[in-house]
Amino acid sequence: QLEDEGQVIGLHSRTPPKSLDRLSIQEQKQEYQTELDRLGKFLKVRPWSVSYPFSAYGPETLRALKDLDLQLGFCSNMHT
Repeated sequence: QLEDEGQVIGLHSRTPPKSLDRLSIQEQKQEYQTELDRLGKFLKVRPWSVSYPFSAYGPETLRALKDLDLQLGFCSNMHT
């Protein structure tokens, strides 16, 4: 129903690691690929955006997302 209303549904990591950027590129890919596979069973459109857990990401995260054809990542400001 959210998709039908025009909402964009993006990914978060499979588990909530506090420092995703400390995982290897393969571990980061697995975090997001697992969620792509899981959500793919329910969504009409493949997710193309992600939220970085705890706003933690690094160069390997960006490479992992590019490899998975994820186009947009965003951070939240936890200090508001």
